[in-house]
This record gives sequence, C-alpha cells and structure tokens, in this order.
Amino acid sequence: MPVRNLVLGGSPRVDGPVAEHVRMLTGRDPEVLPPIVVQRDTLRVVDGEHRVRAAVLREDERIRAVLCEGTEAECFLYAVRSNIAHGLPLSLESRRAAAVRIVREFPGWSDHVVADLAGLSDKTVGALRRSTSEIPESNTARIGRDGRARPLSAAQGRRQAGALLAEEPGLSLREVARRAGISLGTAHDVRRRLDSGQDPVPDQRRSRAETVPEAPPRVDAALLLRQLRTDPALRSSEPGRVLLHLLNLTGQALGRRSDILGAVPPHCLPAVAAMAEAYARDLSGLAEQIRAALPDPH
Repeated sequence: MPVRNLVLGGSPRVDGPVAEHVRMLTGRDPEVLPPIVVQRDTLRVVDGEHRVRAAVLREDERIRAVLCEGTEAECFLYAVRSNIAHGLPLSLESRRAAAVRIVREFPGWSDHVVADLAGLSDKTVGALRRSTSEIPESNTARIGRDGRARPLSAAQGRRQAGALLAEEPGLSLREVARRAGISLGTAHDVRRRLDSGQDPVPDQRRSRAETVPEAPPRVDAALLLRQLRTDPALRSSEPGRVLLHLLNLTGQALGRRSDILGAVPPHCLPAVAAMAEAYARDLSGLAEQIRAALPDPH
C-alpha cells in the first residue's frame, strides 16, 4: 500500500509515538516486520504507526498492509488488543485511558472483558468505571468473556421476572427467563414463590446485597461477530472469510425466522426442517471440535 495514502492518528498511545522505537525500526528489514493494519474505509492506521513512521524515514514508497473493516470503536479495540499482545507495550497511562474509552463505548461489557482487552486487572477497570462520570451505566446486565449476558444482580433478574409474570400471566417461563436474563430454573422458582404469596427474591439473597449473578444461557452473538470481524488473522485467509460469511448469514437468517418460515411452501417444510436439523448437528459438532482445541486454562 502507498505510504503517502495512510492516515495516522487515533492511536491508543496517549503519550504519542516513541522516537527511539521508530529509529530502531528504520534499521530493520521491512520484509520481516509484520504488516500494518489499516481501516478499509478511511485508510487510517489501526496498528503499526511506528512502522509507518520508520518507512517514512527510510523514504519507502510502499508498505505491507492488511485491511480491516469495522467501526471506529471496533478498530480502536483491535489497536488496543494488538499493542497489548506484541510490539512496544502500552504504558499504564495508555492502558487506563483505553479502558475508560472501551467502557464508554461498550458500557454493557463486564470489568473482566475490558480488563482482558486493556491489560489491566478487573478491579482497576471497576474503579475507573466508578470514577469516570461520563461513562453510562449498564442498568440491567453485563456481558462476560464468553459473550453471555448476566444481570448485575440475581435479585434484579428475579424482580424483573416477577414483574413480567404479573403483567403477562400467559407468558411462558422460557420467555420470562430470556427477557429477565435468568435461568429457566430460577424462573420456575420465581413463579412458585409468587403463587405462594412470597417475595420473588429469597431473604438470603437480599441479605447478601443482591450481588450474586445468575448465569443464563444467553449469548450476544452480534457482539462476538463484531469482535471476530475486526481480527485480520481471520480476514486474511479464505477459510477465515468463509467462516465469517457463514456466521454472518446464519445470524441474519435466524433474525428473520418468521419471514423465512412464511416463505416456505407447505410441501417443502419436511425437507427444510430436516436440513435445518442436519446443519444444526453439524454446527454443534464444529463447536465441540473448536472447544476441544482450546488451550487448557490450567
């Protein structure tokens, strides 16, 4: 990519580029350096500002680059992740500033998720969240490392479930659990307590300041897909692009289930149902293979 076309700025380094690191890179063979990452729409350098500055000093006309897609916030996430994983590490001040921006852009993400991205402890992120007034608070749930949405308190989810059961008595418990962000078993318990005239929140949960989170099986697939789409390692290979295309189309199709069902003529329903079940089994098998390939956390 032509060096003159690139746009610098927006780096997570609050203290700016490091001149010594740039000078060191000018003496390196540019072919052995990793390609920079550039946002496709704006040609802004997402990762590799020092390498670009070194190329300018060498008077190179072109530099190896990988294009990425995504919003400004998503590209910033990738820049932070990249500078935590390799190259010149971000200073503590830069990592703290990055955490504040991430929490401001994605207030529903848990402290653990933001801490992993910014290279900080979850306690530090929590303190930054509480001390920064312009950060909007997520009132109902936070999304964890696994993409699952969990209520900020178990009691909050129970009370929301109780309100749903009171307002819509015919609502299924599965739907109550989904809307309130609690498990199906907890939804059963809430209805049992309401039927017996009890508070939906047990006394012991209220006495523990209502801070114990539930773990509902709800996943923010759109969030996970946005994260994957900002990873050049996936976008730079054909199998990776096929996977992203598959995940994107699957999400779109599942989001329009009613429309799709209405478009299927009656005589095609058995075949479509059989294929959907077959693909579901295959995708489940793929998920098991991927989980089996995960590194041992211990």
